[in-house]
Amino acid sequence: MRVFFPVFLAGVFASSGWAQDSAGKGAALACPDSAASGYSAAIDAICKKAASGDAMAQYETGLIFYWGTHRMDSAPEKAAAWFEKAARQGNADAMYLLAEQYTGRREGVKPDAAKAFAWYEKAAVKGHSLAQVSLAYLYMDGRGVTKDEATARQWLEKARASGCFYAQRALDPDDIILVVDPGMRAKEGDPAAQYYMARYGDGARKRVNYDRVEKWYRQSAEQGYAPAQVALGILYTQDAPGKKNLEKAAELFGKAAEKGDAEGRHELALLELQGHEPGIDRAQAVTLLRQAVAQNHRDAARTLGELYRRGISVNQNPAVARAWYRHAALKNRFAVEQMLSVTRVDGGDERRR
Repeated sequence: MRVFFPVFLAGVFASSGWAQDSAGKGAALACPDSAASGYSAAIDAICKKAASGDAMAQYETGLIFYWGTHRMDSAPEKAAAWFEKAARQGNADAMYLLAEQYTGRREGVKPDAAKAFAWYEKAAVKGHSLAQVSLAYLYMDGRGVTKDEATARQWLEKARASGCFYAQRALDPDDIILVVDPGMRAKEGDPAAQYYMARYGDGARKRVNYDRVEKWYRQSAEQGYAPAQVALGILYTQDAPGKKNLEKAAELFGKAAEKGDAEGRHELALLELQGHEPGIDRAQAVTLLRQAVAQNHRDAARTLGELYRRGISVNQNPAVARAWYRHAALKNRFAVEQMLSVTRVDGGDERRR
């Protein structure tokens, strides 16, 4: 969840076909159209390294094709070709994204459950927690492999041991999908149902009843339900009439963070970095962000990248910023451009044009 950001963190959030047969066909191993991208020098440098056999550069070239830029369309079939090159050299992130494409959730290759399973498994064995969770779901559903719920649970346990938020939710499904009378269940005191009513209960109403939303979130949060604590905290950071209260927001984020909630950690870190929560020093804020990244929070890695790019609460280091942006690009399309913006070329940094 994202609601508000200081000026220095503003940058944090800011057509395809099928490849025939193997994703790694040589004909598909083209470089992105750097002249159209807005990051020509950076992309040319990355693709030159990729063509020479550098696995990380091959993965990065795949990312550029996978997401595109604000000036350049994505080309997922070309992304798959580069991901396979990097994956065959042992890059686990490339294995994971290639598997995502083979599931059919992403374009670029013809869906193939067996190949999706194979690449997820290779990444999972290397310790990739997102791949471990995805592999577990394949075992649960029997897609690309014989159905085996015991093995599925083993993979989820491995992912949870590394702190993965998605594995924790799968094994302890508090945030359930409520399909039978959530309103009644909320009135009976079910915290997950109360959270549901706050978030979705207004349905298609054009105007949000903030008092009603606050009531349901508060009732759920008072029972210790972390998603509601975070959501209520975010409500208190917004400019909804009569609701803004950063002190309460920090308290709620802190309670969720103490439970190990990645969203709570990220939001609490943002408050501290903005100077709104003096009870936690900025070094602790960085620690919270790192913890959220370890749990696969989709925005925390971008936030860390921005801190290192600007030298906020850490020593300025474009190379480290670039690594965090690349990590964020696993799930976040906007991180690719940020990665390119700090790519060093001939001793300098590529700047957005």
